Amino acid sequence: MFKNKPTHQVDGESGIAVIEYVLLLSIVVIAVYAALTWTDLKVALQAVITELIDKINR
Repeated sequence: MFKNKPTHQVDGESGIAVIEYVLLLSIVVIAVYAALTWTDLKVALQAVITELIDKINR
């Protein structure tokens, strides 16, 4: 009538969700690493942040 399902088995959808989270996290890590190592982008971001801080402090 009812088949016993092992409790340690992961459902297909939750396994896919874990894979999606890992992929998103890896994309974020790669983007942050690229932003920090790419000098021109780093300088541009620092200039924008400095400008925003100056405008806030006025």
